[in-house]
Amino acid sequence: MGLEIQEPGKDFGLRVCWHARNLAGRKESPESVSCASMPEIRSIFLEVARAMRPVVAAQEVAERWNSESSLPEFSVGGLAGHLVRCVVTVPRYLDGDRDPAGPPIEGVAYYDRALVTPDVDSPDNVSIRARGEELAAGGHAALVELLDEAVADADTALAGSPPDRLVRVVRDLVLYLDDYLATRVVEIVVHTDDLAHSAGLGTPELPPAALETTIRSLVGLARFRHGDMAVVRALARRERDEAKALRVL
Repeated sequence: MGLEIQEPGKDFGLRVCWHARNLAGRKESPESVSCASMPEIRSIFLEVARAMRPVVAAQEVAERWNSESSLPEFSVGGLAGHLVRCVVTVPRYLDGDRDPAGPPIEGVAYYDRALVTPDVDSPDNVSIRARGEELAAGGHAALVELLDEAVADADTALAGSPPDRLVRVVRDLVLYLDDYLATRVVEIVVHTDDLAHSAGLGTPELPPAALETTIRSLVGLARFRHGDMAVVRALARRERDEAKALRVL
């Protein structure tokens, strides 16, 4: 089984809402399913953003700042910067275009358009690492302070944002705010674990709702990219899993 992307709403017919619901193989077209009115994802985002702080602020992270992380070509400091950027972008984007033109894309499409290739040496991935390193350039203490400021700013900005708020993000992609926040939850959960592992720390106990959102989102993305039977085989029949690891990020 290859990795050909299937367009939702056509042969596959599944819209994945990037929060903890509506991932049971619905047959509606993308246009018939709204993911805009889910304020619970905002509190989940803020909760997991606060839960990641002990890892970012850990002395072990500071001590390994310039060492290689568990992610290829990422330093520990750069990975910490990438993780903090998951929070920093939210108030920044909310402070930008308040009525971006163009129809919003789906959550699954965000990863396929924002991360075009898994090749670590691709221009896109080089740019991702550069942005993380840039954010971490001021050092460990400055990055922790930036995280605290970003969480406070995001809390204020989210409280004043309507349910149907759109945001323009990287690559000029337009998403519903709540769909974008769910992608941030996934990134925070995954990269908090990466940073903890890179620093020799145990991964902290993350909010159950954030873990549920992440699991459902990744399963939904795997279904979108590989098809339902590939996911079934990966979970129950690995010996017949033609997609093997079924990695989606």
